[in-house]
Amino acid sequence: MEFQIEANNKRKKKWNEYRLEKEVKDMWNKMMESAYNQVLAGAGNKKTIQSYIENNNVVEFFDEAMRDLNFGEE
Repeated sequence: MEFQIEANNKRKKKWNEYRLEKEVKDMWNKMMESAYNQVLAGAGNKKTIQSYIENNNVVEFFDEAMRDLNFGEE
């Protein structure tokens, strides 16, 4: 949300709170869809997703990646 608030502060026409929350939700949904598609591609099919996640430490890698995310400009 901080990223969207920063971006909003730079806009000439500010977005309202509803629009900011919608954009954050859309960003999250796109990220999760991408992660799911990558796991599905690795697993090969929906029936083997759970074992793929467990055998390849997907949750641990995902958790680490979420901690490393930075949506702001550096």
